[in-house]
Amino acid sequence: MSDFPSEKSKMSASVEASVLIKELASPAPAGAHVETLIRNVARRLGWSQSRARDVWYRNARRIDAEEIDALRKAARERAAGAAGRGTDEQHEDGRTEPEYVRRIEDRLVALEAELARLSERMAR
Repeated sequence: MSDFPSEKSKMSASVEASVLIKELASPAPAGAHVETLIRNVARRLGWSQSRARDVWYRNARRIDAEEIDALRKAARERAAGAAGRGTDEQHEDGRTEPEYVRRIEDRLVALEAELARLSERMAR
C-alpha cells in the first residue's frame, strides 16, 4: 500500500501536490514568511518560484506526472532522512539539533552572567 494520500483515496493531484509541497516546507521556523518557504521548496525541487506558489495555493491548472513524482520522491527522501537521523534534525547552517540547543544554552548562561555583573554594579 502506498504512503501517498491520492493513492489511498480520490484526492486530486492538485490537492496532493499542495499537501506534499507544504510538508516539504515543514517544520517552518517561527515567524517564517510563506513566500520564503515557497522559495526554499522551489529551489529544492528545481522549480520556478511561481510554479511552486501555484501548487502551494492550488492555483495550478494542471499537475504533470513528473511534478507529482518529484514531490513524492522528495517526500520519501525527507522521510528516509528523518528516520535515519532520529532526533538530530539538521539546521540550514549544518548544526544538528543538540548542537543548536547547546549553543543557545551557552549563550543564555553567558547573558545571565553578564546580567548578574551589571546588577552587582548597579547595586553599589
